Amino acid sequence: MAEWGEAWEEIDYTPEEIMGTGDTALVTLLYDGVGKGSGMRIEGRFWYLIKLRDGKVYFLRLYRDHAEALEAAGLLE
Repeated sequence: MAEWGEAWEEIDYTPEEIMGTGDTALVTLLYDGVGKGSGMRIEGRFWYLIKLRDGKVYFLRLYRDHAEALEAAGLLE
């Protein structure tokens, strides 16, 4: 994540949707940023799968593909 953050002049993240059951959540995040050096504005989405145990995060994984994220979270119909 440090390398990702260094690539941006500015970057904002906005939670768009939170889905889940029990101790598992799938968070859709929108990102909007300006590339360092290029000055290009880029927008997109990625998904964080978060699993909790005893109220603490024990698993966190980023997905760039929505279907893959849904499948990993057990939410694919």
